[in-house]
Amino acid sequence: MKRVARAPNLKRASISESIIAPEILNDALYNAIVGLSQFENLKNVLEIGSSSGGGSTSAFVHGLMQNKNRPTLYCMEVSRSRFLELQRTYQKYDFIRCFNVSSVSSSRVASENEVRQFYESEKTSLNKYRLSVVLGWREEGLQYLAENRDFDHDGILMIKKDNNIESFDLVLIDGSEFTGMAEFNDIYGAKIICLDDTDAFKCHAVRKKLLADPDYKLLAEDQQLRNGFSIFSRVDFACQPRAVEAVHEAMKSSRDWRKSGLRRVFRAIRRAIGR
Repeated sequence: MKRVARAPNLKRASISESIIAPEILNDALYNAIVGLSQFENLKNVLEIGSSSGGGSTSAFVHGLMQNKNRPTLYCMEVSRSRFLELQRTYQKYDFIRCFNVSSVSSSRVASENEVRQFYESEKTSLNKYRLSVVLGWREEGLQYLAENRDFDHDGILMIKKDNNIESFDLVLIDGSEFTGMAEFNDIYGAKIICLDDTDAFKCHAVRKKLLADPDYKLLAEDQQLRNGFSIFSRVDFACQPRAVEAVHEAMKSSRDWRKSGLRRVFRAIRRAIGR
């Protein structure tokens, strides 16, 4: 039977309760996750920000189902409505454990001043939105936790403690926009770390920190895909050749697709101007 963390009733609905379309889906990061999940020597895998399970979760599941080591996938989602959909979708898979809890406690969410300073000093995809909108996202997330105290925990540390996990083997950080660094601090030491939204507040600083960390090396990244992603591995961890090959193939396919897309655009422009 699939083990699922119990979640309380919500006090009221909020933006956090809306079901959102998957973002990591059939792209380079998705395919890289499939390859890593399938071919690496893994035992414990953590997905931070599973949403309703239609995106990166499906990539993990697709790969892990074929992994001979039968790793366990720990999925974290704070939104109750998204968690229920996640739970329903994967209830038949005994290697998946879903948790309706915050990845880190509200006291560790980036401060308004930190977000404001980042917005004004770093030009990223976040600047497509007004600062007031960005700060509104932060406030709404904190309000959601304030009204649903049973979700407000250091969920990553809780999972590690309850399951006697010293370090995860593979992690995806794709939770709240304002908790990336706190989440990174709690999973540091993982063999492979995947970062989504590296061209935004979420994982921008984490990427910089890992690039400067002598204990980690960059496996792959694409800062042009959506809001950017990066994949790092520990220097002392020998990645499986087939896993590395799968990651490289995912990146090549992405580059080829982008080039073919540009060619289509150029052909359309030439036709439009009669050349």
